[in-house]
Amino acid sequence: NGGKVIYHYHIWKCRLNKGAADKSFMFRLLEWDTAKIKGDHGVGSTMIHVTKGAMEERPIKLPPLAEQKRIVRKLDALNARTTSARDHLSVVSKLVDRFKLRVLSRELFREEVAFRKLGEMSSDVRYGTSAKCGYDPTGTPVLRIPNLQQGNIDHEDLKTAHFTKKELEKLALKTGDVLVIRSNGSPDLVGRVALVTEAETDFIFAGYLIRMRFDQTLALPEYVRLCFQSDEIRGKIEKGLKSTSGVNNINSTELQALEFPMPDVDEQREIIDRVETAFEKIDRLTEEACRALEMADRLDQRLLAKAFAGELVPQDPNDEPASVLLDRIREERAATPTQTRRAPTGLKKANTSKKKVDDMNEKKRSQVSKTHLSSLLKQLGGSSPSRDLWLKSDMDLNEFYMLLRDEVSAGRIDETQDKRTLVATNAA
Repeated sequence: NGGKVIYHYHIWKCRLNKGAADKSFMFRLLEWDTAKIKGDHGVGSTMIHVTKGAMEERPIKLPPLAEQKRIVRKLDALNARTTSARDHLSVVSKLVDRFKLRVLSRELFREEVAFRKLGEMSSDVRYGTSAKCGYDPTGTPVLRIPNLQQGNIDHEDLKTAHFTKKELEKLALKTGDVLVIRSNGSPDLVGRVALVTEAETDFIFAGYLIRMRFDQTLALPEYVRLCFQSDEIRGKIEKGLKSTSGVNNINSTELQALEFPMPDVDEQREIIDRVETAFEKIDRLTEEACRALEMADRLDQRLLAKAFAGELVPQDPNDEPASVLLDRIREERAATPTQTRRAPTGLKKANTSKKKVDDMNEKKRSQVSKTHLSSLLKQLGGSSPSRDLWLKSDMDLNEFYMLLRDEVSAGRIDETQDKRTLVATNAA
């Protein structure tokens, strides 16, 4: 419904006969059939193509025009419901984070609870190693910022390094240690924490992390982690951040000066249990919402499958069959004399010495040599965009891509990293 546009030569414009096909019906049909179209007709090694000829010959099940319109109306009505369901379900993930923060505020920050500085409850606060890490399987695992995920340790992309006995004694992690991100370009990451479990015992930690070890008669590590995840403590951390050359930092002194609500350890255990129970219920709700979203996607696909199998709306025997309509359209076309378009006055006659693209690409693989394309590439200086090579080849586009696939497999042609240019190899 907008203004005029120019479209790329890789795109086809389909102008439908309004008396035979409903535009919305055909759009939905082709969109639903896309994967099968690619599977049935896709050719090419560097870029998958479907030829115009293959698409023009592709058979489709075309119901009567009146039935097409009934199908579109039914799909619109049903899709509106699934879209509405998706909109409501997608809000759940946003509400989950908000609800968890409210649970933490309610459980942790009560008027009767006294606040204490984090340093008063710490038995050891230490920066990590600056050693260069790699993937040597004989080295000691080193936890880095990417390994701290949502309060836990993620073992994906775990790097290692080698350390002296003294370094291992000083930096080795123990169950219950809390790791804190102290420096990062993103202020949202600074102050994020993760709890060390038995699985990470004796791992080392990197220099952008601070290890905090607590006197567990005063502070339980699980409780401290919950405090770090709360909005209140996040606000204190972000307010005190210092930025140097775009990098945000919090040092160990500032970290130890943070004041946390600290009831006795028995009450901390009760709070941990209540929060974990509440979080489990919230997570179950999230999982159910995700499953419902997947079901909505599958439902849309099933609706389309039923629609194009003729099972979605009732069929009316009074509808004119599409085959009859198409026969009439063919007869009308045959009876209509072809009109030759005249060139606008004042324009020079077009140069017809060049072959037209539509007329030049006719040859099949059986009509050219197995090295036809690699030989042409050499003539073009050893490399060429795939479209230019196709134009030079005088081949049908479908046949061109099948021969290209063969020559790539034989090692005579390669493609550049950006997949835009074909190159003749030494084997050509």
